[in-house]
Amino acid sequence: MKPVIRDKFDAPLIRTENLLQVLNGSKLVVSPGTCAYIRDAGEFTGPFMPGIHELRTDVGFFRRGERGSEMTVYRIGTQELYYCKWGTGKVLFKSPALPITRNLRAPYTLCMKVANQNLFIEHVRNFTLNAIHETLDQFLIFFATDTIQAQIQMAVNLKDPSEVSLQEIAAICCRELRPFFKSYGIDLVYLKIHELNVEENKAAENLEAELATLNLLFGGDRNLYLQHSLLTKSNHGLSDALSLAGTLPQNETDPDTWGGL
Repeated sequence: MKPVIRDKFDAPLIRTENLLQVLNGSKLVVSPGTCAYIRDAGEFTGPFMPGIHELRTDVGFFRRGERGSEMTVYRIGTQELYYCKWGTGKVLFKSPALPITRNLRAPYTLCMKVANQNLFIEHVRNFTLNAIHETLDQFLIFFATDTIQAQIQMAVNLKDPSEVSLQEIAAICCRELRPFFKSYGIDLVYLKIHELNVEENKAAENLEAELATLNLLFGGDRNLYLQHSLLTKSNHGLSDALSLAGTLPQNETDPDTWGGL
């Protein structure tokens, strides 16, 4: 009975299996949503589409006869593949109200599909078997992540994160990424940036609370607020921040110079 070579389903984009002995008449099983190539002596044959294929090692491509042949099977996922990332790298921005640098991350979902299997397999030649699972798809995702992060950074440099249009950024990223993905034989089907997550910052939160107090209780009157802070011996972090932001003269951050308050 001849061996049956089945799919191990251990990676979504591309899976490889090194076969030490493929006998004449062996059966190659290609699952739905997959196409397969076989590499023998450095040369590729395929694609083998979904179904069961009998491998002949006595004629044609392999010509190994009954003694068996060492081959590598490459299985490429041809269905739409979704990659959900919890966030880009850190994006730095300054709050317009506070002179504090904060960090944010942007979770996103990317969907891609191998549309040109022959072009894709040509790029596979450049990757070693040991690295192909981790390297190829991560290389594509890292490139997408860097592009998204750069576009978000440019956006928050110009406006507050709450005013940034994630749909516009996603559209810009798609225009930049599609030619790159297409060069690998891959269609970028879908890209969605879900939200901008601002990391916790206790100092910023405290100052925001102080600002809320200033606006709510004192109608934005800084002199009344500073008088209240002095009399109650509360934290002067807001006055320091307002000074840095240029809304107070430097000497007004020193309680000893508040004379008439």
